[in-house]
Amino acid sequence: MIPLALDRTNAALASYRGGGAALDTVLVSREREIDTRIERLRLEKEAAMLWARLEFLFPPIKPQLTPPANRSAP
Repeated sequence: MIPLALDRTNAALASYRGGGAALDTVLVSREREIDTRIERLRLEKEAAMLWARLEFLFPPIKPQLTPPANRSAP
């Protein structure tokens, strides 16, 4: 969605430079692009928090190395 929002911003800016659009169109387009980027960051943060919760809920199992039993010769 970010590339699409960026393309819309670029198209609005090109139209403004060509005299075909008002500045508020560019600003609204840029605002939507920024909102899309913020939403992506929010989703990434949420996913990272869920992974962290899972990691602490189910910690990785590490094999325990126990020394061999002390056997005395008869």
